[in-house]
Order: sequence, then C-alpha cells, then structure tokens
Amino acid sequence: MVEGNLVLRDIQEKDVAGLLALYPHWNRSLAEKRIRRTLFSVRERRVVAELNGQIVGHVKITYGSGVHSHLARVYSVIVSKNFRGKGIASKLMEKAISELLQGIEIVLLETQHDNASAIHLFEKLGFEQYGVLERAWKKGTEYKNNVLYRKVLR
Repeated sequence: MVEGNLVLRDIQEKDVAGLLALYPHWNRSLAEKRIRRTLFSVRERRVVAELNGQIVGHVKITYGSGVHSHLARVYSVIVSKNFRGKGIASKLMEKAISELLQGIEIVLLETQHDNASAIHLFEKLGFEQYGVLERAWKKGTEYKNNVLYRKVLR
C-alpha cells in the first residue's frame, strides 16, 4: 500500500522538526522538549516512519519500572494526514512491539472512544479492550471517554 521507500527506525536528532510537524496544535516548545527527551531516555522509545526522506509518522513506547517492569505502554502513534490509510501505522506498531525490551509481558494503550480507525488498528493487531476511562479528555465543557486496551505477549 505504501508507495516509495518506507524506512522504520529509531528516532534521531535530525527527526525533531519532522516530528513537531505531526503535532501542529501542540505547544511547540513543550512538544520539542518531550520529543528530545526520548533521544536520551532508556524508559522511552520512538520509532519513526520516514518515506522518501520525509518523517510521516511515529510510535512512542514507554517502559514501566520496578513492579511495573513487565509493562510497556504505547503512548502515542500518529501518521501524517496525507499518508493515512496506507498501512504505515500498522507497520510502526508491529515493529515497535516486535522489538520491545526483554521481559515485557503486556502492552497497554488507550484511545478516544470515537477514534474508529485507531480502534480498528489495535484490534487487528490483537489488542483486547479491558475497560473505559470515563471523562479522560476535556476540551472546553466537552468530555470524551478513552477505551483501554492490552495485548498479553506471554
């Protein structure tokens, strides 16, 4: 489905500007700080999708520690609007999950209850719904629920 040279790899310093472009509504300095933090963290990993030299998506995984060291959380997965529906998010998720730290047994994630494309992707990848976090998002006076998903690996 993807036409061109799609490369999936770990984040590099040169990717920061391309990743910032995926979040046009975020506070730029805060988003840049969060993206750069991943460059130096052992508890976070960002896999980027680069298509013909352009950053078109990424997935961010965070790892638990201590009594939660068997857990990983998909914190963010996003593909540029112009490149959605081409299988890039699936490829990002598959790569990130296949390369989790040793000892990870469960992968967790959540998404808004009305994000049909994300729900379809996560269920296609074998995630199962285990709960709902009511009023997880608030914009003005409007609330949205998040659906909680997990994938048990072992």
